[in-house]
Amino acid sequence: MGIALDLLVLGYFKYTAFFVENLNAVMGSNFIIPKIVLPLALSFYTFQQISFLVDSHRGQVKLEGFLEYCQFVCFFPQLISGPIVRFNKIIPQHNSLRGKIFNYQNISTGILLIAVGLFKKTILADSLAVWANNGFDKLESLNAITAWVTSLSYTFQVYFDFSSCIDIALGSACLFNIKLPVNFDSPYKALSIRDFWRRWHITLSEWLRDYLFLPIAYFTMNRIHQPKILKIKAEFWGYSIAALGTMLLAGIWHGAGWNFLLWGGLHGAALIVYRVWTKTRIKLPTALAWFLTFNFINLTGSFSGPIVSKMRSK
Repeated sequence: MGIALDLLVLGYFKYTAFFVENLNAVMGSNFIIPKIVLPLALSFYTFQQISFLVDSHRGQVKLEGFLEYCQFVCFFPQLISGPIVRFNKIIPQHNSLRGKIFNYQNISTGILLIAVGLFKKTILADSLAVWANNGFDKLESLNAITAWVTSLSYTFQVYFDFSSCIDIALGSACLFNIKLPVNFDSPYKALSIRDFWRRWHITLSEWLRDYLFLPIAYFTMNRIHQPKILKIKAEFWGYSIAALGTMLLAGIWHGAGWNFLLWGGLHGAALIVYRVWTKTRIKLPTALAWFLTFNFINLTGSFSGPIVSKMRSK
């Protein structure tokens, strides 16, 4: 019931307008699309709430009182854009006596991280955004070179924009002697789509794995019988359904739009293809593996995000 309530709140604020818009398109109706203001940090807040409920159900949470719970879900540095934290990894730091002592090293580390984040945001991300927005605003006039410049600008803008927020969050937490988990590990150096998701938004990937992928895979392998025409092993059947389902849900979580759902579906399909490829035991050269992975990320990210939005608006 707790999880259902969390999802209902998220669904109302984030997906009501999307649902009404598509209902009007399918049914030919003329329902008024409500203008609902999405509360700040609701998506990340909901994920932390769900992790708390599930971990409590599994007996992994030792809660001392309501104030401790509020401390967990309302710790401001990571509330807006992550990283997504777990109760049993963050609250012991809050309660530690060592955390209540003024630490000059943590202060200097925090200031450095905040400075790096501000540099990424104001110098790198915002500069790249000019190139990306200019290209997406003039889709019809793009040639091969300007199209690639636009696409690459957007890809790197997204990374520097997001990672800058994380750096500032980690730095702000350091000022309070709190160590938040690392959320990025050079994701554009990934040599496969699975490697990418182990490097990009790491805490989200871990959340999706623990609370969606593994339960879906277990349920599929043990409760749902695959069609007899599909003569594949139960393990691969469970993996495929779980990977596709998890990434579709991850896509729609990123934004209320069919383009985000498409983006998630493409990444889910890529994970399945990669799983099949690993069974062949054929190892691609490092340079080729990186080239294919990066360009898949680049092209799918651009197509399912701003390109589709611009085309739809026109």
